Amino acid sequence: MENENLYQLPHSKWLDIPILARIFTDRTNSYKFLFLLSIMQLLERSQFNQDLFKFKDILVGMLTITWYPHSVFNLSFGSQDMIARELDTLRNELKIDRYLSGVSQNDQEKIREIISQCSLSSTTIDLLRYVPYRLIRPFFSDLLRGLREQQVNQRISDLAEQEFENRKPLYKFNQSRDSIILHPLVD
Repeated sequence: MENENLYQLPHSKWLDIPILARIFTDRTNSYKFLFLLSIMQLLERSQFNQDLFKFKDILVGMLTITWYPHSVFNLSFGSQDMIARELDTLRNELKIDRYLSGVSQNDQEKIREIISQCSLSSTTIDLLRYVPYRLIRPFFSDLLRGLREQQVNQRISDLAEQEFENRKPLYKFNQSRDSIILHPLVD
């Protein structure tokens, strides 16, 4: 119990820190981590002047983050993880390695540019069917109890819109649900 204080997050008057701490409690793959890290990198690339991010750009960011550790070090992201499968598809079918040979991990822009020009499989795009919703699920867990799993995404989307100012989730979804809009207090 002594070590619990080592992992204490700082207090914030803008963000519910205990809820933020719970966003990674339920995880079976690397998707939530990669999704959030990709958003953070997109924010940095935009110099914090953008609050709407398309899922495809976030997915390209996720693949960019994982390309080097997977391709160079054969890092596995788990047996069910579709990120590694998509990277293998890009490597085998599109021969993406010929474009990326000699590119170091530090050259994220070059990796991002090449991956963004590739057609991504519907299986990989499909992983975004759950991740954006599950990441902010803790902000609404009390309002989601008892719902069947197939109802959860729609309800999270509705709650993110309705409770955007009260519960301050990290983001809400745009009208077509192909992008996220960051909460102004996040960026």
